[in-house]
Amino acid sequence: VCKMGRSNRLYIGHLSSRIRERDLEHEFGRYGRIRDVSIKQGFAFLEYDRSEDADYAIRKMDGVNLEGLRISVEYAKELPVRQAPKGGSGYRLVVENLSPYTSWQDLKDFARK
Repeated sequence: VCKMGRSNRLYIGHLSSRIRERDLEHEFGRYGRIRDVSIKQGFAFLEYDRSEDADYAIRKMDGVNLEGLRISVEYAKELPVRQAPKGGSGYRLVVENLSPYTSWQDLKDFARK
């Protein structure tokens, strides 16, 4: 569990299905600059640039009624570090801004060149 001041990534639980990214940016943006928002079904992850802003947002937003539901806001749990699969290199590559028509096979072919 993260202690105050250590993390800038939040877990937001009990979200209405009507909540959109712009809604969270509007509600949480008043507490600091948001780096990333990722909405799932019924919950979201939100990351601030600064951990102090995350601390402030937790104090202000935990238990607030949003779209008819009382949300919970807490530090996101750290993801466990996964071991590379056997035969894997142990490296991971992130590729962004691709066409939605790009397949993983296209990427694999490109990387082999």
